[in-house]
Amino acid sequence: MRMDRREFVRLSLQALLAAGACPILSHAEARALSPGEDGVERHVTGCMWCQNGCSLIVYVKDGKAVHVTGNPADPVTRGRMCVKPLGSLELLQSPLRLTHPLKRVGPRGDGARFQRISWEQALDEIAAKLRSLRERHGGRALGIWASGRSASDGRKLNAAFARLYGTPNYEKTGPFCNYSAKPAGVSVVGTRHTPWTYTDDDFFAADLYVFVGSNMAATRPVIHSRLRERRAQGRCRLAAGPRPPGTPTRGFRSGPAPIWPWP
Repeated sequence: MRMDRREFVRLSLQALLAAGACPILSHAEARALSPGEDGVERHVTGCMWCQNGCSLIVYVKDGKAVHVTGNPADPVTRGRMCVKPLGSLELLQSPLRLTHPLKRVGPRGDGARFQRISWEQALDEIAAKLRSLRERHGGRALGIWASGRSASDGRKLNAAFARLYGTPNYEKTGPFCNYSAKPAGVSVVGTRHTPWTYTDDDFFAADLYVFVGSNMAATRPVIHSRLRERRAQGRCRLAAGPRPPGTPTRGFRSGPAPIWPWP
């Protein structure tokens, strides 16, 4: 029986929860899940789900994205992708996806009701409330958080708006994402802005990889698949702590972090 894309995503997510690792698809395997390629246009794009930024090919028919695969012309990913881009199509086409502003009418809670309003009305009401907030409590009353999935220019606009509004309370995902890694970058390679340069003569040229508090098998699965291949060829060793990569988070004790050699 031929498996469709939706069923594959469902089973892959079950595997992700059970094993803590994200399934990887070759270009050919991803194309086999296509609903059909007659009359489709192909557009090269990039995935924003993790810092790997894998190159993708989106298949568009009648103005609608109908499928996605890895890009075989990419020298790093070599046409591979994980299951996350397939989930993007489900999100994009979901009937529950919001495509216009909704305003709550009536009280909050489980019985809250919402009505559709125009973009002009939504922006005017948001601006009025922000102005009222600053007039009554000062600019510091506002806190702004920028998502890690925001584009670089979007984050710069957020920071600029915070300065204009008069609030110092602006932050990104760094405090619970990569800020702790910056001192490590300075001590190891001399810079806090360590690049994600996944090339054969840089990242893939190392002899030993140590994962500290990171499950790369789930968070950056395509690049991790390349590391598994290098290990199988005897070209590198992998070690992990405080838990082995590719394993569930539950069931591991806290306390001093052991180091697991990866056989």
